[in-house]
Amino acid sequence: MFKIAASFRNGLLRHTSGRSRTNLGGRQPYVPVAGYEEDDELAGRLNSVDLSGNSGYKRARVLCSYDAKDGTELNLTSNEVIFVCECNPPNSDYMNGKQGLLKGLVPKAFLELLDD
Repeated sequence: MFKIAASFRNGLLRHTSGRSRTNLGGRQPYVPVAGYEEDDELAGRLNSVDLSGNSGYKRARVLCSYDAKDGTELNLTSNEVIFVCECNPPNSDYMNGKQGLLKGLVPKAFLELLDD
């Protein structure tokens, strides 16, 4: 078995030795960015940006699982924490919810708003 693995590895090395090391197989060649870590100005700008994307949203814990009725609602799993905000115009039964990249309506009765 070790002979087969060594033979395969040697064949792979021979096959790839003629290729440019700057192309990883995609459309664009790989170009390393030198000095990225040392760029204090860039690091300062990145640290000052709100990366959460959840401004106006509050955290809420899901009390029990919920299956969405249609494409406008989110499926909820018991004990997961999601982000919610009031609907515009306000709705007495639903809130706007955000689960990662997904957004949709969630029933208020299934949520416990968390204090931050």
